[in-house]
Amino acid sequence: MTVAAFTIAYGKEAVASARLLRATFKALHPDVPFFVVDEACWPFFARQPKAAHAGEIASLRALAGYFLALCFDRVVYFDADILLLSPVPRLLEQREGEAPVLLTHDKESFNYSLPELPRVNAGVLASSQTDFWLLWATTLYSNALRVVGGFFDQFALRLLAHRNAFPYLLLPEHEAGYHNIGYLEVPGVWRREGEAVFKGTSPVLLWHWAGYGKKPSPAYLPDPVRAVASVRLEQARTMSLPPYEEENRSLHAAIAAHGATFHAFIERELQALPFACIDDIRFANRNPPPGLFACDAPAGWEALRPVPPHLHRRLLPNAPRYLYALSEERLHEPDVEAYDRPFSNTKSP
Repeated sequence: MTVAAFTIAYGKEAVASARLLRATFKALHPDVPFFVVDEACWPFFARQPKAAHAGEIASLRALAGYFLALCFDRVVYFDADILLLSPVPRLLEQREGEAPVLLTHDKESFNYSLPELPRVNAGVLASSQTDFWLLWATTLYSNALRVVGGFFDQFALRLLAHRNAFPYLLLPEHEAGYHNIGYLEVPGVWRREGEAVFKGTSPVLLWHWAGYGKKPSPAYLPDPVRAVASVRLEQARTMSLPPYEEENRSLHAAIAAHGATFHAFIERELQALPFACIDDIRFANRNPPPGLFACDAPAGWEALRPVPPHLHRRLLPNAPRYLYALSEERLHEPDVEAYDRPFSNTKSP
């Protein structure tokens, strides 16, 4: 089975985090390719020169995962703000008779006020099923929610899991150690045993800062996590790893070889998808403006979508991002202008 891992890193801070993630991953799994989907990859995956909003960046993992799944038997995704502390073989291997998709645990408290949904964090997952990535991407790209900022990609993943739309295993429920950010609610104190980290009696194989925006300094890591992460980074340094851009060359070669076919296929999928504006999903502590909807698809892809006759669409010139409403007048009301600004790493309105 061929395996590859990847992350999405847009902007200097994300790339700096991705370098640390790649170093800790390579220290533990030196033979597994690790790709950083950075701004140089954006024109291919997003069909536009640069990112326009945080939701687009988060949702692109599904599309990039699908492309890599055409080239590898198993694909593993990590958010860029992760450090690996110990090997993660369960993510890299599919055991006989086991579901092809492995998902990881989120904090119990982060449930979108919908406790019936599986507590999945989209920051770490693995799949040997190509169609999983396509299902996730098309779900994201065929729904426009009230404008709430990021996190619809993770909500959509939980919703699909809740509906059993793909065969999956939620790892922490079956095997200790593969906590994503759920370890924050695991009882006990942090401790180190050799090169292993524990929270109480539970092993912790990775650290995930989680969330948007600027990440704290490594000085804020719990002492055992900081110590073991430093060991992994030193191991990577002694390996004299080449820059990630060199490993990305094989990704760019795959893009050159399969890019036209990939683009044609996704274009056909997007044009055939039913498109809906969803007004009945509520997110805790978020109050989006009424009657205004947005999709997390990059505008470069979304421009190809036929607009249903009952909807009106406006491309914001500075973002750029498409917004939808039931009337043309709604798209030109004063509150819309808050969304028409170049993307930065600050929180969406």
